[in-house]
Amino acid sequence: MKRFLLAALLILTLVAFAPVGAQQVADASARVVAQKQAMQALGLIDGLWRGTTTEYRPDGTKLERGYTEHITSSLDGTLKLLEGRKQDVEGADRFHVFCVLSHDPETGRYTLRAYWPFGEIGDAPFTVNPDGFGWRIELPDGKRIVATGTIKDGVWREKIEFVAPGQPLQLMEERVLKRAVD
Repeated sequence: MKRFLLAALLILTLVAFAPVGAQQVADASARVVAQKQAMQALGLIDGLWRGTTTEYRPDGTKLERGYTEHITSSLDGTLKLLEGRKQDVEGADRFHVFCVLSHDPETGRYTLRAYWPFGEIGDAPFTVNPDGFGWRIELPDGKRIVATGTIKDGVWREKIEFVAPGQPLQLMEERVLKRAVD
């Protein structure tokens, strides 16, 4: 009798949880398909991009240096990996950033998670529009850094601006890159 009760309990447990497991697999599959579709909208950015970035400093001076952006798809097309580097020049901060771009099908939002070599990690909302893309970093006191970019005829143009309440936009940087390798 004990064996019968244990067997019945085991069967009931398996039957009760089988639909949940099957549903999770179906939901996971649908989620992966949605993530892949969202990333396909960004297929244009994949590749190796090279060009220049012009930095506009608070003292009014400009600094131009080489810039490289390398973007690949990863995790079966559900993520984009971005690595950006500025050419090292005397009198300028080193710049090297690694980012993971993801899409959450439940919210419909993209997130750009950035990692800098000095230990900082930050998440930035990322937007996709018919003309290009954008991202922003929220700062204290309503300040923010806003980037807008376009890719047209094999040229990537991106502006990065500083926005403070009650102040005019401050151009921080402009990038002009050309596709070096698909």
